[in-house]
Order: sequence, then C-alpha cells, then structure tokens
Amino acid sequence: MNEGSSKPLCSIVIATFNRPEALAATLEDLGRQSSPPDEILVVDQSTDDGGEGEKTARNHPGSTLRYFRQHDPNAQKARNLAIKEARGEVLLFVDDDMRLPQGFVAAHLENYRDSDIDGVAGQVLKPGQKPTQVLAGVCPNSKHGWLRFPLHYARRAACVNWPTCNGSVKRAVALSVGGFDEQLTRTLYDDTDFSHCMFRAGARIVFDPAATAIHRKIPSGGRRPAPLNPLVLADAENWATVFYCWRKNFGLWAVRVQLSRKLCEVFLRKTFFSHPGALFSAVRELARGWRSASRKLTQGPIYGWTPSSI
Repeated sequence: MNEGSSKPLCSIVIATFNRPEALAATLEDLGRQSSPPDEILVVDQSTDDGGEGEKTARNHPGSTLRYFRQHDPNAQKARNLAIKEARGEVLLFVDDDMRLPQGFVAAHLENYRDSDIDGVAGQVLKPGQKPTQVLAGVCPNSKHGWLRFPLHYARRAACVNWPTCNGSVKRAVALSVGGFDEQLTRTLYDDTDFSHCMFRAGARIVFDPAATAIHRKIPSGGRRPAPLNPLVLADAENWATVFYCWRKNFGLWAVRVQLSRKLCEVFLRKTFFSHPGALFSAVRELARGWRSASRKLTQGPIYGWTPSSI
C-alpha cells in the first residue's frame, strides 16, 4: 500500500501494436486521472509505425511511464513481461485504443478496499453505446453462461468474464495462475482463457460499472485474427484459436456443442447456394484450424512462469 493511504500501488499495463495515435490518446487520458497510477508499463510490439509508438510513450509527461520493446508480436507475451516487471500490487490492463474518464483508475482501486476482491472487470462501451439493464438469460443458468456476460452491463455484480481491455487484478493472483497463455498468439479468447484460469484458482472477481471506459476498436493495428472472408465464415487461424481455448478450458463435449452451432451457420447460409466452392473452403479452413489447435494442445500451454496457488 502507499504510505499513509489505503490505496494500493497501481501499475497500468498496455500492450500496443501499430497504433501510435490511439496510444497517445489513451496515455493522455491516463495523464488526467483524479487518482494517477503509480506507473504505466507500455510494451510495444509494433512493426510498421516507424517508431512512432516509442516516441509517443517517451513523450508522456512525468516519470511514471516505463517503455519496453518486444519484437515478437504476441500480446500475451507482452502482458507477461509487464506482470513480471510491474511494481504495483494491482495491475490494471487497458488496450491501446481506449478512452478513459478522469475517475477511471480511482473506480478500479476503490474495489480493493475489500481485501477479499481479487480482480475487477470494468464496464466496456463501444462509442455511442448505452449500458444495458438486461442480463442474457443464459448467464446464470449455464455452465458456460458467464461467457455471455455483457460488459456494457449497468449494475455491479459478481462475474467471471474479465476483459483485458479494461480489467484489474492483484499482481499476486496474476503470478499464481502463470500469467497469460502465450499459445494464444492473437487477441481472441485471451481474456476468456485468463478469466477461466482465475476462476479455477478461486479468485473473486467483481464487475463494476463505475470503472467504465470506451473501447474504440480501431481497425488498424491490434493483433486480432485476420478479417473474416464473408464467404468462408472464418479462417484457419480463427478456428484454431476458438478450438484451442474451448478444448483446453471446457473439454471436447463443450466443443461439440459449439461446433454443431457453427456448422449450422456454415451449412445453412444462403451464400453457399450461389457459391458452392465457398462451402468447401469453409470446411477446409475449419479442418486446418482443428489440426492447428490439436498441435498446440499436444505441446501444452506456454505461460510466463509456472502457475502456483493463490
């Protein structure tokens, strides 16, 4: 804790990739916080921004920002590096394209006055989106219902669904679960995997709508899978990420249920009646994704360090 205060030391973690202008806006918002973080760790994986990401980070006012360069574009590896390097008791993860109100950091840290809370999922809004008062009916009634918990929910609630774009966690908890799985080389299902690791470890997570932020989801930069081909539905990399996460965390039976739904989407699409070759391509990409996921599962998760217990 900070001397003379109940406020825990807070480290902001930002993994950035080819978004220097968006990063500048996010850092600007962090510089105007009513309760400033104790440090900001920027891990830059950029490949084509001409060094602008580093210039942006280096020009951040004050001495609280620590800049790291990572040549391998893998957000999970970048986050693991930041977890190991962080000095804070609480790690607050944000994406490089967020807009953050002045009370953002304070809202996260207020939750840690309750020593039983291990992590906070913040509210995530798209530009112009309004919070919802409605929970999807499946959320409390299904083993995997937590995956559909709406991050634009308007009420405080216990949850499992923890977002990497706006989520905080005690550093001790992040260390205990081994950090993020670096097999998830793209930013898809990475937060789902980390959420489930924390859940299995017994971590207590709360959703707090007061810790709200706007996710701009700028299409340039980032490390999400390639845009989907409207005729193919999803490419092999996308399928591989989905299958790896589901098979690792929930088992083959859950995958069969999800796969049957996806196959219905594939086979019942009107597109395939006018483009029959696309059906073959869709099935081929799905099969390639399954094989890729199988190889990763055989190899096993790649954590930043060996998981322990909370």
